[in-house]
Amino acid sequence: MATYNVIGQSNTILQEGFISKLIGMGGHQLSRSARMGASPSTATPFLVDASFFSGVDFCLVDTCVMDFALCENGSFDLFYVGEYLKYIGHLARMSGCEPVFIIIPSSTHLDRISINPVYNYYMSLLADGGYLYFDVRDLARSVLEKSGGKLDDYYTDPSHPGPQLSSDIANVINIALSTLSLSDEFIFRTDTVPVYKRLLLPDLIPACVERVEHESSLLQFRGVKLKERHRYKIHSGPFEDLSGFLINSAACFRNLKIITDQEYVVTASVKMSQGYKFFSRVINISRKIANTSQSFEIEVVGRDETPNELKWGCQKELDSDNNFIEISEILVRTGRQNVGYLTKRFAPHESNLFRLCSQAPAAESLPGGDLNRSCEIKQQE
Repeated sequence: MATYNVIGQSNTILQEGFISKLIGMGGHQLSRSARMGASPSTATPFLVDASFFSGVDFCLVDTCVMDFALCENGSFDLFYVGEYLKYIGHLARMSGCEPVFIIIPSSTHLDRISINPVYNYYMSLLADGGYLYFDVRDLARSVLEKSGGKLDDYYTDPSHPGPQLSSDIANVINIALSTLSLSDEFIFRTDTVPVYKRLLLPDLIPACVERVEHESSLLQFRGVKLKERHRYKIHSGPFEDLSGFLINSAACFRNLKIITDQEYVVTASVKMSQGYKFFSRVINISRKIANTSQSFEIEVVGRDETPNELKWGCQKELDSDNNFIEISEILVRTGRQNVGYLTKRFAPHESNLFRLCSQAPAAESLPGGDLNRSCEIKQQE
């Protein structure tokens, strides 16, 4: 039996998502999870450190469909996709855990997906690092060739596979985790990876500022309520780049100005589902914002300050009655580190989980064989 962790977004959270299906199959053990809705790869340093990976065989990483959405609307770019994927991969491997990247497409025609730069960049990075991966496009093509249907038929909406496709995804992963084993062959890996520092604002903002706390089944949020037209000094030390910040988007009605060696206004007021009191979201920053001094300032600003970056799902009109945001942390990159370490190679020597499973003894249960056969899934209680 293999142990695994999960880093992911809504497809790993939903009751009909592939992680719930995988848990229901039994046979392998979920140890820890770091999951946040609408969570791209940039969220990872907010959620995990090296201890997250310790003592676990595999880590399933599902961030691609959100990276795709953010890159497509200009809220994210390919450079940062590479930064965060390398961070995840090396942090896991240096802790003795092998990452497995789950690449789920949006429900767009497969011909268009096959030439999308985000997916192509993912594949290049994974090939360069020799990472295990599951390209769900392979599974989708197999299903569509057999059924003659459309990919949309297997999705509940553009970003979320439906129950049957989620079951098929879980089945491939289940077979792969049963098939893979460590060989006696060592590989020496080297790279340059980013070093991040989390600035926990409740520890850095004066005590007179109101504190807020929220908790869900996935996340504890400890933050501050910052009001419009107040400036707050953050003692951070110098950094190369301010990467993003973590907010409760259900309680963000203004935008955030960052004052370092320059001034920069970023959207913090983003759309969220009605009825939520707490909805955690990472706002990443695409432009490089450096700081050469020991501190910098932030300020909550209103509609009279035009944002330098309009983010995915941003509100066009700011709430006239509420003049605050709830923010927990700011992530900065302090530098880069050269790493070198040994890992064992997995056997068989096949990085593509779908191809690996097609050759495994349990392959007859894969889609593309008999589509009328489905795995028996125990519903998660």
